[in-house]
Amino acid sequence: SGIVVGSVFSDTPASSAGIEVGDVITSVGGEPIESPRELTEVITRHDPGDVVEIETVTEDGTETIEVRLDRRPVTLPLN
Repeated sequence: SGIVVGSVFSDTPASSAGIEVGDVITSVGGEPIESPRELTEVITRHDPGDVVEIETVTEDGTETIEVRLDRRPVTLPLN
């Protein structure tokens, strides 16, 4: 179980931590992740600057990495 990373923007905590397209995120902060919604819910429970452990499955195997969270970018609705 987990979610496949479909994109990683440059200059983000994910890219700095080495998360790549195709990796599978299986847990964040010890909480299992099974949908994009769960990932968002778990991340938003933390504050910018918090460090969370993210477990991923890559082509090289399973690894746990620490990611320092940043503020989420503001997104505007498309008209």
